[in-house]
Amino acid sequence: MPRTALISLVLSALIVAPIRPAHAEENAEFDILEARFDTAVADFMQEYTAADSEQAREEMMANPHIEPRARFTPEFHAAALAHEGELRAVPFLVWLVRHGSLSSPEVGEAAIRALFDRHLGDPGIEKLPGALYSLRNVRGFEATEASLNKALRTGESKSLRGVTLVYRGRLREKAGREEPARVDLEEALTLDLEDDLAGRAREALARLESPLVGSRAPNLVGSTLRDPTFDAEELEGKVVLVSFWGMWCGPCVAELPTLQEFADRFGGRGFRIIGVNSDEDVDRLREFLKQRNISWSQLLDGSTQGEIAREWRVSSWPMSYLLDREGIVRHRGSGVAELEIAIGRLLAGNSQIVQ
Repeated sequence: MPRTALISLVLSALIVAPIRPAHAEENAEFDILEARFDTAVADFMQEYTAADSEQAREEMMANPHIEPRARFTPEFHAAALAHEGELRAVPFLVWLVRHGSLSSPEVGEAAIRALFDRHLGDPGIEKLPGALYSLRNVRGFEATEASLNKALRTGESKSLRGVTLVYRGRLREKAGREEPARVDLEEALTLDLEDDLAGRAREALARLESPLVGSRAPNLVGSTLRDPTFDAEELEGKVVLVSFWGMWCGPCVAELPTLQEFADRFGGRGFRIIGVNSDEDVDRLREFLKQRNISWSQLLDGSTQGEIAREWRVSSWPMSYLLDREGIVRHRGSGVAELEIAIGRLLAGNSQIVQ
C-alpha cells in the first residue's frame, strides 16, 4: 500500500465517534483516558492542517511521540490487561481494535481475540462490528468479513446481530457485492437499531440503487475552474476516476497526493481523473490546488447537496467511481487502497474488474 494511502486510512480513522461504554458509572477510568485521547487528536489535527509541507505532515504521522494512536495505545493496552476478563475491559479492548490496530497490529488482533473469547455477551460489544469495519482496508476485506461472520454465528444478543448486519452489508456494498449487501441491510432494518445506525443502513441501500458497479455512469455536467461548460466528450475511450471530495474533508485532502501519483503514472495510457468538488469558495479552492500542484479538472458542485452528488447518490466523502473505456462503473469505494490495481487492470483491458 502506498504510504500516502496508509496516511489517508489513519486520518480517516482519527475522525470517529467516541467509544462510550454501556455502564459509564463503572468506567470512569475509560472516560478519563478517552477524553485525554480526544484532546490529543484535536491538537494533532490542528497542527497537521497547519503544517507547511507534505513532508512535514508525513513526519508527524510517522512520529510515535506525536501521532495520537501510537502515543495512547500502550495506556489503553495496559488498562485492558489490568481488567482482563472483567466487563470493564470491553471499552478498552474495542478502542484497541479501532485505534490500536493502526499503530500495533499485534495488539489489535489480540484485542479482537479477547473480545470474541470472553465478551460476546457483554454490554458494549455492539461497538466491535463498527471497529472491525473501520479496519477493512488495513486487515483486508476477507479477514474483516470473516470476523463479522463469526460475530453473527457466535454473538448472543439481537442488538449485536443488527449492528453486525449493518456493517457486513456496508462492507459487501463496498466490495461490489450488491445483492448480499442488500439482504444484510434489509434484515438489519427489521431489527431494533439505533436511529444513527438505521440511517446508515438506509443510506447504504440508497447507494445500491445507482450508480451500481456494472452499470453505465450518470453524465458529468457542469462548470470547472477553467471552463464554464465541461466537455464530457474528452473522456470518451478513457479510463476515468471520478473523485468526490472537499477541502473541508480531512480524509479527502489526505488522498490527493496518491491521486496525483496516479494521474502522473497513468495519464499517458488513457487515464483521467475528474474531481467533483463540494466547496463553495472557488477562489480558495483555486489557491488550494495551486499550492498542492493538483493537475486534474475539477467540476464545481458547490456543496455536499450539489446536483452532481445527488445524481450520483453520494452520501459520504471521499467517494470514488472508476469507469472503464465504455463509461461503465467498475469500482466504487471510499478509499484509494485498491484503486492502483483496479486502474492498472482496466488499462490492460480487463473490463470485468470490480471492487
